[in-house]
Amino acid sequence: MRFIKFLIACVAGVAATTSALAAQALVDVAWLKANMGKPGVVLLDIRAAKAFEAGRIPGSVNSPYGGKTGWRQDKVVGPDKKKDVIKGLLPSAEYLEKLISKAGVKHGDHVVVVAMGKDAADIGSATRVYWTLLVAGHDNVSVLNGGLLAWLADKANPIAKGPAAEPAPSAFKVKLDTRFLAGPDEVRTAAAKGLLIDSRPTDQYLGINKSGAVTRHGRITGAASLPGIWTTTDNKGKFRPVDEIRKLYAYSKAPMADGTVTYCNTGHWASLGWFVDHAILGKKNARMYDGSLTEWSRLQNAPMEAQVSLR
Repeated sequence: MRFIKFLIACVAGVAATTSALAAQALVDVAWLKANMGKPGVVLLDIRAAKAFEAGRIPGSVNSPYGGKTGWRQDKVVGPDKKKDVIKGLLPSAEYLEKLISKAGVKHGDHVVVVAMGKDAADIGSATRVYWTLLVAGHDNVSVLNGGLLAWLADKANPIAKGPAAEPAPSAFKVKLDTRFLAGPDEVRTAAAKGLLIDSRPTDQYLGINKSGAVTRHGRITGAASLPGIWTTTDNKGKFRPVDEIRKLYAYSKAPMADGTVTYCNTGHWASLGWFVDHAILGKKNARMYDGSLTEWSRLQNAPMEAQVSLR
């Protein structure tokens, strides 16, 4: 009997540890205040340089999400350099090594990604950087829930302003982890198994409207709809509690099983859906389709369907 109780205690301890580790993917202001300044904790502020200098969490490092030197790259896939472009793809390993090294991030550091947190689209930049770091082989990463606005909500929290000293560059080496990366083949497999999730706004899923980056209206055949904007409370920068997220999955009939693939137009909204699947719901085998519909809509024999046909 004592041995059985011992086994139960061990299992409970492992479960608790696993839960605690999973929760670290999303940290709050209280966690940040308790851990900022500790060796190896890097606050990666991904806002534009001007916004960063106007006010930031003390000790933050600036690495802007957007722009030519940001966290995504466009790729020309045809003769027309304006029309035949897949936007916002995962950069090359060489590019990422320079970008991450410039931010001073070393292997083993705990990176906390800080966006402004004004809405779901904005916090999506943090989840996209989170995904990129994991794909680059750096798995000790968190997102600050609510972003900088959550920090500013308490006026007692300190703010730094003005130019910041450049961090000492590291020598980060990318070790590509393809577990989180989906291509067309993985999309087809997920669709056949009922494990494909469309993270775009509902009007685009139905085929009423489309992004300018996409060549066809509608959705990938067989995909369920769960807009990324639904995953945060009232379209703000904080993710919904897990019980609310589960209710949204049930309502939208989105798959709860592991092995899901999320997509959108360019891999931004999809990073929100993927983060919820992987980091909040604990789907270890969840993937994101980097090229998303910008790539898929240009492929031959890539099926799409529109629920509402206006053309």
